[in-house]
Parts: sequence; C-alpha cells; structure tokens
Amino acid sequence: VQGGSVIWSDTYDRGRDDILDVQSEIAYAVALAITPVLSAESETRVTRRPTSNVEAYDYYLRGLEYLNRPAEEATLLIAANMFDRAIDLDPRFASAWAARCKTRLSQYEFSAGGEDFFNGAQSDCRRAWTIEDDLWEVYVALGRLYRVSGLHENAIDELETAIAQQPNAVEAYLELGNTFSEINRVEEAQAMFTKAIAVDRGNWQVHRAYGHFFYDYERYDEAIKQYSLVVEFAPDSGIGFDNLGNAHWAAGDFENAARAFESSLSIAPSRWAYSNLGSMQYYLGDFVNSVENQLRSIELAPDDHVAWGRLAEAYRFIPGAEDEALAAFDKAIELVRKDLLVNPEHWDNLGQLGIYLAFIGQHEEAAGQMQKMLEIASADPSAHYYDALVAWQRRDAEATYQAIQSALELGMSPVFIKKDPTLAPLREEVRFQNLVSAYES
Repeated sequence: VQGGSVIWSDTYDRGRDDILDVQSEIAYAVALAITPVLSAESETRVTRRPTSNVEAYDYYLRGLEYLNRPAEEATLLIAANMFDRAIDLDPRFASAWAARCKTRLSQYEFSAGGEDFFNGAQSDCRRAWTIEDDLWEVYVALGRLYRVSGLHENAIDELETAIAQQPNAVEAYLELGNTFSEINRVEEAQAMFTKAIAVDRGNWQVHRAYGHFFYDYERYDEAIKQYSLVVEFAPDSGIGFDNLGNAHWAAGDFENAARAFESSLSIAPSRWAYSNLGSMQYYLGDFVNSVENQLRSIELAPDDHVAWGRLAEAYRFIPGAEDEALAAFDKAIELVRKDLLVNPEHWDNLGQLGIYLAFIGQHEEAAGQMQKMLEIASADPSAHYYDALVAWQRRDAEATYQAIQSALELGMSPVFIKKDPTLAPLREEVRFQNLVSAYES
C-alpha cells in the first residue's frame, strides 16, 4: 500500500478466453489485500466465476459501464439492453439479473413513475435470488428494491449482509447510507457515506449521494462542496451542475443557482434542470418562463408529478390559465397517487399530494395527507412548509403561522417563505414580517 492506495505488482497476461479466470484471480488479490486472511467460505465466494460464458460476461461489463454513468434515459436503456443480452446468453447469470434489477430501478426513478420498470425490477431481483441467494450483488439489488419500496429494515438486513461479504462494495455503503438517511438515522448514514469515500474517493456517485445527504438535512454549504466534486469528477454530465444549483437555490443564492442550472442545460437538456430553473423563476415571479420550462421538463419525463404540480402552480398566476392549472393539478394528483402505491410512506409525496389537493379545493383530504406526512417527517422543515401552504389555501391564518414558525425553527431558509407567491398576501402583515425577520441572518 502506498499513499492510501494498493499498488499491484502482479501481471495478468492471458488470452480472451481466460478473462474469467483473470477476473477471479484479481478479485481474490483485491480481497486478500483488504482482508489478509480469508475464510474458506469467503474465498469460495470471491473466486467463483460469475458465468462460464465469456460473451455474456463481456455484455455484463459493458452494461455496468453504462449503468455507472450519470443517469440519462439513453444510457440506462443501453445498460438494460446489455444485461438483456448477457441474460439471453446465460439465463443463470445471477449478477446480470441483479444488475438489470438495479437498472430498472434507476429507470423507474429517472422516469418519475413507470410502474412497468418497478415491476420488472421486482421480477429481476426475485430471479437473481432464486439462482444465487448468497451473492453480494444480489443483496445490494434487493436492498435497493426494499429501500425504494419503503421497506427500510429489510433493506438494512440485505445491505449489511452484502458488506459483510464484500467490504469494498461502494454501492452497498451508498445504499445503506441512503436507507439510514430516509429513516433519520443520521449518524449511521453519515458513517456509511464516509466509508464509501474511504473506499473510492474519486467516484462521482459517492460525492453525489453524500451531497444529497447534506442537502436533505439542510446542510447546504457541505452539500455544495460535495456537488462541486461531482462537477469535477463528471464534467461532461449536467447532473452535478443541476445538484449544485439546487443547493445554492435552497441556501437562497438565486444568482449562483441560475448559473448552475444554465451550465447543466448547456451540457445536456434534463428534466431536472428545466424543472428547477422553472421553479426558481416561479419564486421570482416570472410565471410565463416558469411554465415554459416546466413544459420542457414534462416533454422529457411526462410521468413526473413534481413538474406537473409546479406547472399548475405557475399557471395559477397567469390570467386566463385557470383551466390549464386545474388540468395540470389533476394530472399531478393522478401521478403522485401511483408513486404512493409503490411507497405509501414517502413523506414528500404525501406532502405534495396534500398541496395539489388543497389547490383544487379538496381541503379535507389535503389535511389528512398533511397529518400522515407530519407523523413521518415532523423534524423536517419542508414538511411544515408544505403544511403552511395547505393551511393557507383553506385560509386558516393561525395554522399557517404556526406551520411557518415550525419550518423556520427547524432551519427552513426564510427566503422561500418571503418569496413564495402563494404566501404573498401575508407579506404586508406585521406579524409575518416580524416572524420572518427573526430568522434572517
């Protein structure tokens, strides 16, 4: 080991047909360098061939290369096709089934819906497990499937088993960190991200996941540092700039946020960058351009309820667009209900559903969704911000002020509450001015 890195002295000079033997030997050498004494069981796991079909393994490696790129619809489709070919050549290639499961979960998340992707992921994970129920890649795929489904304890069990088998599996640490974060086990989540960085500091996915962790807990300066590393390690992808823009925006720095979103769009159009730029324009009162950018986002991801909801909110402030606003809210409600079928405990989706319902006058159900959301995420400032928007729609001023104060006490940036067009009627009230100014630095 030199400078924190393993320096290999062994050479592997073989023909193409020997690639699987070389792969097993390298895996054994890496594992031995990390854990000098391997048990007989661990040695068997590490050195066994993933498949006896060289062509299937080649397609599998190509699929992993695309899967590990910043997520885009095209790259995920290519990854899925590569795994399809690997499975066609060797239907008992468990690692390929597990990789296709993870690909379909990425497609499900990327498309912001797409029930077929989620159902396909379930089927793939089940197939992988029936072929090899003691393979770390399968445990990781199952862990991710459980996390996306909201079955966090199941996810933790699978991912801890994966790490016990493969202590240098970066994606297992990331998935476990994401899982702990979603159930507010903050210290354990941060420990997992720290371990992932120790294993692979130059991996953009590690820094993006760590940035999401800081972003979710309102630690925007730290999120900006991690997203800046994503930009450094994946400069040809707009995803890092989009995340960076979100962090600047959440911190109330609209100028740097706009620059980051524009940089993202200059590299590659993405639904996130369009939708986020449109949302920033909404807070700045530029409703026409907000609508245009939300429509561009929807063109790229028509099943994204967030873009439909943001579109509807912007339409509300354009004279004569009342019908368009109502239709967009109806579509957002339809889509978010589908997402909640997959994970009924997703508090942000519960909150968004409550907002959509409140804007179309369904106040009783909206209040019910707020109650469910707050039971899950009472410590999150955004949850109380959502509650304030819903309370104001039913013109409950006292409940609105209480929710705003809770959001501010928990760390919500006052700039959003000051700038939110929905809350604009409150801006002239002394009580509102005093409340917000008390939390401004």
